[in-house]
Amino acid sequence: MFRKPMSGSEIAKELGVTRQAISNVLKRSLNKVFKEVKKRHIKECGVIPNNFEIISEMVTMFNVEGKDIKKFYRMFSMDIKRKIEKDAENIYRRT
Repeated sequence: MFRKPMSGSEIAKELGVTRQAISNVLKRSLNKVFKEVKKRHIKECGVIPNNFEIISEMVTMFNVEGKDIKKFYRMFSMDIKRKIEKDAENIYRRT
């Protein structure tokens, strides 16, 4: 059965945990997915993708749209965010 997407606060309330606990789980999970998408890309294509390409693929994979893209990006660890920003800058400089 399809359910309306829930906010972190709603999920926390339903599970009896804090909103921060939900946020931490989502962030850890998203970082793991990022690393797995990168591994899969290397295995299938034989090349190391740039981090901006990985997050772009994840945006498509999770059907993230509009203003939610910024929220999605903010969920990554600082380390991954820096890598994404660096790759985006390098891509921009080439154009």
